[in-house]
Amino acid sequence: MFIQYCVMLVVIGAALIALDTTSARPATDVAPWAAIVVVVGIVGLVGPRMIHPRLECSSDANLASTYRTRFFLRIAFGNVPALVAFVASIATGELLLYILGCAFAVVAFVYDAPSRRNLAADQRDLVHAGCDRSLLAALIGGTAGNDE
Repeated sequence: MFIQYCVMLVVIGAALIALDTTSARPATDVAPWAAIVVVVGIVGLVGPRMIHPRLECSSDANLASTYRTRFFLRIAFGNVPALVAFVASIATGELLLYILGCAFAVVAFVYDAPSRRNLAADQRDLVHAGCDRSLLAALIGGTAGNDE
């Protein structure tokens, strides 16, 4: 699923190139659009950190469910800068706005990816909170004796 979100950024960029939004467009001031993309990009990076849903450790199912919810919330925030930049690129005919929005999205995706490092950090947070469940086992399907 994560890879699909990454591929989506490339597909939208290719669509913008194919549309050739620069042809037959009146000159549009890019600065306000760039400012909007930057502000939305910062919100896309900071927003998920401000809304930090706790991982529920009462069962493997709850742990996996709350992890997925948090993951999709963070990826949704990360997608917004690219989507706003897409609109800005269409409105102005400037592909660089989309590239700017994608830069924010890629940073958010790297920060939120279900990578080994990020899963290990989440596991450490669970251990510090007194949870002895394995996040990875819960995501994969859990172990039979751990869901009491």
